[in-house]
Amino acid sequence: MKVLLVSRAPEFSPGKVVLDSLLLQAVARQLGQDGHSAIFCRETDLSDQVLQMTDIVVSMARCEDSLICLERGGKCVINSPSAVRLALSRKAMLQVLTDAGILVPQWCAYNPLADKRVLSTSFLQTFMPCWIKGMHSKGVSQGDVLYVKDVSEASNRLLSMLKEGYSDIVITRHLSGFLVKAYVVGGQLIHWMLPQLCGYTKFGDEVHNDAPQEMWVDESLLRNLSVQIASLTHLDVFGFDAIVSSPAKMCVIDVNDAPSFSSCRHEASKAICKLINKKK
Repeated sequence: MKVLLVSRAPEFSPGKVVLDSLLLQAVARQLGQDGHSAIFCRETDLSDQVLQMTDIVVSMARCEDSLICLERGGKCVINSPSAVRLALSRKAMLQVLTDAGILVPQWCAYNPLADKRVLSTSFLQTFMPCWIKGMHSKGVSQGDVLYVKDVSEASNRLLSMLKEGYSDIVITRHLSGFLVKAYVVGGQLIHWMLPQLCGYTKFGDEVHNDAPQEMWVDESLLRNLSVQIASLTHLDVFGFDAIVSSPAKMCVIDVNDAPSFSSCRHEASKAICKLINKKK
């Protein structure tokens, strides 16, 4: 079996390009041990011809042109383009989780053309302090997610994001508690970590979270959330972030398609290859 391994465009993986590559290399080695062959391809080089040479695809692609090409190819893709599009929409993902009864922060979408109340002082005050998050077609950057403490700062940031070309902007209320990151393949939790104890950071945002309490992390709850999110989103390979505010309370704040699994690369590569064999 020939497996196409598609790497993500650098602009969608700032600071993680090498880690992404190491993961795909680990998957390729495991595939070789299973008697399969791997073909590497950057998402910018995807084509109908490349897809015709393969039996199944493991993709980290995010560009819309790449997703369209993968759909057109008609191959089994891990993760599917439709699941990736859901993961790339902050509003859609929060709505899916909310509708399913999964605990998420208080949130609202910012659409200046449809609802001007979001910029009103009284409305914004109910979210303070908060996080303002958006998506940009040019890639991922530190400006995508910003912690704000007061209404004036929030209002200014919302307006500046529009000028900067952001879309899919949401406001989520900041939660007291500590951050836990979970990694999932095929609906199964393969690893979790407390980033503040592991030296992991993404643009330094973890400074706004409380000190972690490892004994508060309920692994069975993480496993249940992994199954639920996989079923709701149809993501095969993903990670999610949650805030733990008490031993029995875990609130999902983000779901990410195809993370680099830098803290659990060996386990992830084995799980991904197991999933490939299951789907072939």
